Amino acid sequence: MRLSRRSLYSVVQQIIWFIACLGLLLSALALSWHSIARADYLYPLWYQQLSIDEHINTFAPQNNRGKFGLELLPPEEHFALFREIRKAVHHHGQGLESISYSTPSGEQQLLLHADEVVHLQDVARLITLLEQVSEWLMPMTIILVLLLSMTQVAVNWRRQALILFLLVALTIAAVLLIGPTHVFYTLHIWIFPPENPWFFYYQDSLMTTLMKAPQLFGAIAIAIALGGLLWLAALLALLWLYQRQLKVWRTLKH
Repeated sequence: MRLSRRSLYSVVQQIIWFIACLGLLLSALALSWHSIARADYLYPLWYQQLSIDEHINTFAPQNNRGKFGLELLPPEEHFALFREIRKAVHHHGQGLESISYSTPSGEQQLLLHADEVVHLQDVARLITLLEQVSEWLMPMTIILVLLLSMTQVAVNWRRQALILFLLVALTIAAVLLIGPTHVFYTLHIWIFPPENPWFFYYQDSLMTTLMKAPQLFGAIAIAIALGGLLWLAALLALLWLYQRQLKVWRTLKH
């Protein structure tokens, strides 16, 4: 009976540590997301790698919403327009309606039409929610990890790393099996209000033309994932140093 209780206690310990490690992984992804967002999601890099300039030159002249001249702007102006969208969706959608550019003739042209503004306002609400979640997730994870370390709850790092690796690998495999584009569209169906449009053909939207959606979002997702691994490595290194220092303090105390 004692052995079974100890075994159960050990399982509970590892479950608690798994929750903490999962929190660290999600916190690392959140830190990566915030970092990349501040860098405009690396849009200038993807602009070159995904040949977005050629994409704009092809589809902007076909716009059937009466918006013209986007293809005539230099890349720096495209970067600036993307930056304005990024700033707006990270500030509750404020200013989306007024984002504009100057055509070569000097005329001010609004970038977004009404349906695009509605969609980006939905995106802004989602970002606000994710930011609020991350603001709670990170400190709660840190507190849990510190408490577990202080109470000397043992952790099987190899097992925890293996479980996290399998979880991430299964997620990636599922996305590849289903198809990244299908996953992208399915998430839009699940997340955004059904009455609000979110799918736009390139000929109907300078926004999707400027972003070469969904390819750009795939590149951003990969960047956030890779950045998350770097942040996770940094967090685990800090945790290891903290636990090592705790052992030194306890040794000196005794």
